[in-house]
Amino acid sequence: MGKWRLSEKGIVMKRIEVSVLAALALLSLLLGIALVQEKQVSSNLKTNLELTKQELYDARDDRDYYQGEYKKYFELSEELQNQMGVYAYE
Repeated sequence: MGKWRLSEKGIVMKRIEVSVLAALALLSLLLGIALVQEKQVSSNLKTNLELTKQELYDARDDRDYYQGEYKKYFELSEELQNQMGVYAYE
């Protein structure tokens, strides 16, 4: 009895075990791929959020700059109008 002989029932069981293991391996692979994709999507969303926040801060900075420039222009314009009024009456 140096050789092991498997009965037909044993061969069928072995094939079922291999099929189950292959199905589990495939399922694990698919779940792993899905998790990696989900993590990548999450990372992309976080990056887009950070970029949007940065653009918002840049827009606020631009707004503040142009408000300051408009205020200076308005003050100079008023001063010029006052000077012109003073000179017009002299």
